[in-house]
Amino acid sequence: MHLLHRSSASGLGRGARPPPKKQRLVVAVSLARPPSTATFPASTNDRRRRARAVVAARASADDADDLDDDLDDDEDDRSPLPPLPPPADPAAADAAALLAVDSFVRPGAIVGVGRGELVQRVLAAIGRRIAEGRLGNVSVLPSGDAAAAAAAFHGVPLAISPPAGQPPHSPAVFFDEADQLDAAANAYLSGSRAGEAAHPDLPAVRALVERTLARGGEVVALAPSAGAVVARLNAALPVALAGAAYAVADDAGPPPPSSSASPASSAGPPPPPPPPPPASSWEEAAEALDDLFLGDAELWRRPQDPRESANPRGGRAPLVQPDGTTIVDVRFYEGLCLFGDADAAYSRIQLEIEAVGGVVATGLFVGKATAAVVPAAGGGGDSSSSSPRLLVRGAGGALLDAASPAKKAAAA
Repeated sequence: MHLLHRSSASGLGRGARPPPKKQRLVVAVSLARPPSTATFPASTNDRRRRARAVVAARASADDADDLDDDLDDDEDDRSPLPPLPPPADPAAADAAALLAVDSFVRPGAIVGVGRGELVQRVLAAIGRRIAEGRLGNVSVLPSGDAAAAAAAFHGVPLAISPPAGQPPHSPAVFFDEADQLDAAANAYLSGSRAGEAAHPDLPAVRALVERTLARGGEVVALAPSAGAVVARLNAALPVALAGAAYAVADDAGPPPPSSSASPASSAGPPPPPPPPPPASSWEEAAEALDDLFLGDAELWRRPQDPRESANPRGGRAPLVQPDGTTIVDVRFYEGLCLFGDADAAYSRIQLEIEAVGGVVATGLFVGKATAAVVPAAGGGGDSSSSSPRLLVRGAGGALLDAASPAKKAAAA
């Protein structure tokens, strides 16, 4: 994994130096590793020591050195992830979007939306219901520019910002596409799918999820296809890191402070700008994540162009979002795990990631969904297979089929 070891943070490899032994050892261990026998005390916070203990339990340093030279050349070309299943066919996706709208959107509601193709179909369905006169005074609170543009295209008004000094709107329902969904654990990954028109705004999505739940609203995970429902999450876990804006151009330095606002042209003096993070802050956070998942995953930085093929360095131009964050994908070899434990609780993985300084938000949502909608498996087949599924949260937190006996018993 070379992205963490270069003199230029632009990702173009200027002044690159060979990765240290620790990074090479990750690749060597990943090819053939026996089950780990290492155990870790729950109270320790020394991630580096625990991660290295996993590696020591899986392979000897001598074996890693023997493989080191052979693996250096093709390290960047390795991708441990299986491809995500393709989205459902248009008819099945439209039926799922319509079910989501008819089940959760009420007249006068503020609807929060995340990202994804199925979210855009939900906006199209809301626009149709508004045109039919069945949904009045509905407005949308988007998480990003792509969702705002889709809402405008389908004739759905955007929510008007509250007056200055008032708290932001809290949606009555929030729709987000779940690239993978573990219904039994009520956990899903958002923003994992490559090749979308825009990168996910993970901090905005998470903020809208929390505000929706705080007001007692519904968070609905939209699976893009029946194949997105899995027994164990194994797609890329995106993590937004702070500080990339000050690490991209080594020669230019941090951007100058804005002079567009002045006390004379506004109601009061502008607030002081936040202190710029150090240039290496995102790299330090990425290094800590690399230590956390040593032997279990690789870290790949996102390219600025979401359609560009991914690689560890972030392609020709690594991603820098308008708020200064960058996104790295934690690409697990055998599904989400922690310290070699393939059955580690998602909540524990989330807590370990959030404990790393510089982490702004992740695309892993655990226990947040109150419902989920899954398109039909075949789309246009017989009636039993052409209807989308509606899952709702049961008493134990799992997402259960709305018509299943287990859900009825839980509700009773």
